[in-house]
Amino acid sequence: MNEVEALPSQVVRVGEHEVCIEEPDFTAYRLRGTMSAEEARALTDVERITWQGRDRVFLIVRLYDLSLRPGLLLMATDLYRDAPIRTVALVGAGFSLWISIEMYVRSLKILGKRVSMRNFPDEASARAWLHEQRERPSHAGRKSRPSAG
Repeated sequence: MNEVEALPSQVVRVGEHEVCIEEPDFTAYRLRGTMSAEEARALTDVERITWQGRDRVFLIVRLYDLSLRPGLLLMATDLYRDAPIRTVALVGAGFSLWISIEMYVRSLKILGKRVSMRNFPDEASARAWLHEQRERPSHAGRKSRPSAG
């Protein structure tokens, strides 16, 4: 398993990948190269902090020539089994990776998980979309504020 290295500003590095909790309900990923199951598990452990007491979380995932090891998407189903509703903006997903991720998201929806995901050409448009999703009146009562109880 790769060693998790804590960096300033709440950035955690796992192998070539980074995860940063920017706000209590907002996580930013920078994923580079090939991702293993161990790296995915370690990154998810950091993200889980944002799940506590929330019914919705937001993620921006910046991809730099990312490739996934076989079986990783299947394993991710278990990692995110208890996750709140996730709104995810991807930046830099090539066509084949986007199709793989889209099929994965569709399978999660079949299993009853609520996930909203879009692919963007740049980080600014991805962040703008995430901000819009946070503020949408149709999500009143399901915003990312901590849930009561």
